[in-house]
Amino acid sequence: MGCDDKRRDRLLKCLWLTTSPVEGEALAAVRKVNDLMRDMGLTWNDAFASAKPSAAANAQDDDDEDWEDVFATILRHGALNERWAGVITDMRDRWRDLRFLTEKQEAMVMRFYRQAVSRAKRGASNGAH
Repeated sequence: MGCDDKRRDRLLKCLWLTTSPVEGEALAAVRKVNDLMRDMGLTWNDAFASAKPSAAANAQDDDDEDWEDVFATILRHGALNERWAGVITDMRDRWRDLRFLTEKQEAMVMRFYRQAVSRAKRGASNGAH
């Protein structure tokens, strides 16, 4: 059976999680990888024999720069209290270490990013008067 780009990307994200320093998270990721492979009808041999980077994997350098910009914008313009600044910094460090965030983490970071961009635009328009 085939392995489309979306499934392959999900599989790669789960494989990244296996490098987590949190033992339970790494173990859960290994189990999820096995479940995904079983659902796709793949064996480990199939997965490595036919591995081709997807468009998303080829664009990883651009993605790295984008995420660095996102975190920098949040930390610069987000008006975060100490607790939230720590959370965002921890997620940035996690991204730097693992090159992975969960869907929930990505959604939360992007909410903070949209707020920071909005705050920066308001600040720029207020400063222009």
